Amino acid sequence: MVPDKTTGAPIWIYVDRKQPHTHDVRSLAVLERPDVQPLLVSGGNDGQLVLYNLDRFLKEHPTRQSKTPQRPLLQLSTGGGDAPRLMAVQQHTINIWQLGTAVVQQPGMPGSAGQHYEGDHWDLAALPTHLASITTNGNHHIIAAALARDGSAVAAADRSKLRIFRLSGGSHVNPEDSNTQQQQQQQQQQQQQQQQQ
Repeated sequence: MVPDKTTGAPIWIYVDRKQPHTHDVRSLAVLERPDVQPLLVSGGNDGQLVLYNLDRFLKEHPTRQSKTPQRPLLQLSTGGGDAPRLMAVQQHTINIWQLGTAVVQQPGMPGSAGQHYEGDHWDLAALPTHLASITTNGNHHIIAAALARDGSAVAAADRSKLRIFRLSGGSHVNPEDSNTQQQQQQQQQQQQQQQQQ
């Protein structure tokens, strides 16, 4: 609403339109939460729920909400010299696991001819190991992720950013924290250089 030029009374003005629904819109609601930009939610005869960022309505396209909950993203690396790595993604967290390896059967033992059946007991030469937990900050869930073929890197995207992580050891990676630590280290180095001059 803006004030009328002659009377000063508030009046409605046309701003823009979006048409993500294929049929009539039957409901509208504004979703307001602390520390999150307000969202407009629309529902229509087409069975879709569509989200619009109110603060950036003219600059961003609306987002369709999934009709069914999404399963966790899973991917297995197939290359590399070590045992395969498994990536599991849920909401804001990516977990990377090194899979265990089975004991090689000795000749003459049951199953040594390569006949293994579902449910057979397998002795493990190495247990599965949790290698990394990557946590992203922010209000958006991870919507897509990929693990490099050799398991050395992970790419993850939410609706606002794409991030790439190199897996070099350690048990927990927080990209925002690591960026902050790098900035702090750079500031300390600059201060040390200034003190030396």
